[in-house]
Amino acid sequence: PELVAALVQYLGSSDAASLDGSLGTLFMIIEDSPIQMEVGIGAAGGKPSSELLVPPLMALLKSQTGEVRRQAAACLNLMARDMPSGLVPLLDEYLHSLFALAHDNVAAVRKEVVVGLVQLLTVQPDKLQPFLYQVIEYMLQSNEAEDEGVALESCEFWMAFCEARLEPELLRPFLPRLIPVLMKNMVFEAHDDEVQEAEAAEVARAGPDRDSELKPLHHKSAKEHGGLPGGGDDDSGGDDDDDDAVARWNLRKCSAAGLDRLSVVYGDDLLPVLMPIVQQRLQNADWRARESAILALGAVAEGCHAGLLQHLGSMVQMMLPMLVDPRPLVRVISCWSLSRYAYWLLAGAQEATAKAGTSAAPAPGSTAAAGPLGPVIEGLMRCVRDPNRFVQDAACSALATVCETVGGEDAVDVIAGYVRPIVEVLAWAISSYGRRNLRLACDATCMLAEAAPALLSEAATLAQLVPALVPA
Repeated sequence: PELVAALVQYLGSSDAASLDGSLGTLFMIIEDSPIQMEVGIGAAGGKPSSELLVPPLMALLKSQTGEVRRQAAACLNLMARDMPSGLVPLLDEYLHSLFALAHDNVAAVRKEVVVGLVQLLTVQPDKLQPFLYQVIEYMLQSNEAEDEGVALESCEFWMAFCEARLEPELLRPFLPRLIPVLMKNMVFEAHDDEVQEAEAAEVARAGPDRDSELKPLHHKSAKEHGGLPGGGDDDSGGDDDDDDAVARWNLRKCSAAGLDRLSVVYGDDLLPVLMPIVQQRLQNADWRARESAILALGAVAEGCHAGLLQHLGSMVQMMLPMLVDPRPLVRVISCWSLSRYAYWLLAGAQEATAKAGTSAAPAPGSTAAAGPLGPVIEGLMRCVRDPNRFVQDAACSALATVCETVGGEDAVDVIAGYVRPIVEVLAWAISSYGRRNLRLACDATCMLAEAAPALLSEAATLAQLVPALVPA
């Protein structure tokens, strides 16, 4: 109670240091223990602490000092996540205060405006709906802001819109403008940390891993293996990323994740806008443009599969040479994108096998019955042996996705002829990788074992795998 009283007092202070300290302290309390905002204060007649703290925070949104406006908005945005009783009756005032700050001359304040609007869309979509067209227009402009923080936070809006289950027609008129913005932001910047790391690994090749580089690994599902490379969406198991620079959530990854969510909502309706951009970029001499096109194809795999299915064979033929591209990140994204189509590749292989009148899988190198699936598996196996550790990572994750998809569909017969070659390459990886990627090779091996337990228990297969797992 004494702390709340002190915070209320200092939030109204004219002393800059006291005000800064109180705002910083309050932010940490809300962040670490939001339940404290509902604790009743006896000296205030049992009112919850949020009822005492929200009014002075609202007043500070009109401060002449940009940093004070930013901190006050940040505290209110954090409160809005749990919607304490002291904020609920002032939601309209909070929303209109955000609108008033929408064009603030301080970028950090505008960033908090975007965060607040995204938060409201998540927890109180009905409150935002009357102003949604104006908010969408604002987010489109903010998504192209020079300030990366503003652009990144506004990009979160598109995923929040999809997850709020609002009427899709509200956003549909904006798609011809939105998709090009997302595609623009999906291109690597020239000095992106991820580019520098991958290119450096291309020169240095694989070397011993330092203990400080290793992080805990948890078994991933196919959905998690299918997440954007480097922790690119919410389901990608970001805590398991091998390199902080690669794992950093950024505008590129957020844009790709937004495109993914939009494709689930709007399906093939995105393709008339998206595909001309993709086709143009695939012909571009700049590898970053080509990489972004392949990223887009992978991002829309789930939502636009119906429209793309007729082109799957030609898409695979286009992406397979990318697995040996001179640029490592083109190889990385090609592994990932191909794995995103694992289900439909498998379905095509099953259909081809059924038409052939046999359940026997083709021998490696023969794709008569397996269709495009065979060359994809072979391409991924080659990438497992790639000297660049980033490509190794992507290839093992992609191979794991294929194996788990096979297991989930109980279709191991379709890839029976590939099991021993996969075991051979994974045994090589387990024997050759540094500790960082060794975990991924073992995870892929687990996926294969779950998909094809009978085939892995054969004596010849065990003779390949066991010496790698249990070296002498």
